[in-house]
Amino acid sequence: MISEHVPAYAIRSITDRPAGRAKLSVEELLFDLQAVFISPFAGVLWGGGQMILDKDQTVFGQDDVARLYQSALNCGLYDQILDTTAERVPNASVMLFFQDTVDPGGNALMHRGLDPDASRSFSVEISATSAWFNMQWHQPIGAVFQQQDLIDLDQFKATRFYRGWLADRGDVETAISMVIYREGTKQVVLEVRSSQRVIAAEGAQIRKFLTNASTHFCHATDAFNLKRKLKQAQWVYEQILCLNPFPTIIVNPQGRVEHTNLMADELLRSRSCLILGPDRHLNGIEADSDADLMAAIRDCHQDTSCKRRWLHFRSTDRQRDTFLTVVRLSTSAPSRSNHGANDDAPLDRRVAVIANHGSAQLELSHDMLWQTYKLSSHESELASELLKGNSIGDIAYQRQMSKQTVRNHLSNLMRKTGTRRQVELVTSLQKLAMSSPP
Repeated sequence: MISEHVPAYAIRSITDRPAGRAKLSVEELLFDLQAVFISPFAGVLWGGGQMILDKDQTVFGQDDVARLYQSALNCGLYDQILDTTAERVPNASVMLFFQDTVDPGGNALMHRGLDPDASRSFSVEISATSAWFNMQWHQPIGAVFQQQDLIDLDQFKATRFYRGWLADRGDVETAISMVIYREGTKQVVLEVRSSQRVIAAEGAQIRKFLTNASTHFCHATDAFNLKRKLKQAQWVYEQILCLNPFPTIIVNPQGRVEHTNLMADELLRSRSCLILGPDRHLNGIEADSDADLMAAIRDCHQDTSCKRRWLHFRSTDRQRDTFLTVVRLSTSAPSRSNHGANDDAPLDRRVAVIANHGSAQLELSHDMLWQTYKLSSHESELASELLKGNSIGDIAYQRQMSKQTVRNHLSNLMRKTGTRRQVELVTSLQKLAMSSPP
């Protein structure tokens, strides 16, 4: 039985859904694809969720499924769709039209069987203004349709798409098509094109193959685009985290790490106060600190009144004492429309763990101080020494100059920074250092 090898929910979520279904989640499409569809079933071929033992040119079998979803995960999906379809329809040309009604750069062509110049010569204006392409926007996702059912041949040959481009591609005036992806202003259409004679003779087989493959083509394209969006979102997330001047770790409600910035990576590698387990679970280095950390994460996750918690991990060297701020992240931006309407669902909530310890050094570059306060190089060096906690006497001794000379530089420094007291100056320098990423 196939259910002995594949989880029931995976069969329901992927093979039994119609092509025009609601969007699948990232977990359904990305986590399960490798485990479910690429698992070998000896002698079993898949077609629309059915077990097929007799493979022919119209069947979308186990090997096709494996290659398709593997290519979706490896970013080679569209080439795989073209190659698989072209293998089954050797007497036709196969095309993928990428359409976008807003972004001109989103209109493009990939193909098998046309001349080498076809992709380059395909015009955005042709895609945007063609009556044939406009008709495709009204077709259900995953439904196989034939050109002659939507527009007669004479009308089609009068379109700008045919007259300005397709007529130069050879005897490919009729097609069997299918929309495999649509979201917002974007759409991807698969077309099998050939002469009227070939379509009349082989159209039934072509339609049967596309029908068998439609569910997988659509789901794999969803998975491909979800993975692309996920990678883009993760990249943006990581870039934003890197702007934080402190080690920052994002964990899920179970305490498993999802994102870190570079300083957090260094902190975890040092194993000075926090450690990362093999299951990516965040732990304190000591049993007591670990229990406190897990309690803080749990409170921020479960208690809607708890926005943040503060922890102090003590060390024998007080310079190495670590302070943690555990902050609950909101799951949605506040607005008048959703305020108070379960806008912080526990299942989606994430927690940020921000670390700081006494030995962490704040730094100020000369370029930063010049752009902010127009400080000279000597004044910048003095500001950096004050930020490190050195006194006037320490600085005078290190530079081998009198304390009065250092005080004169300090007076100029306070004048340029608009501060009146040394403690106020140091506070301003600390704020400036903390406002800049490392």
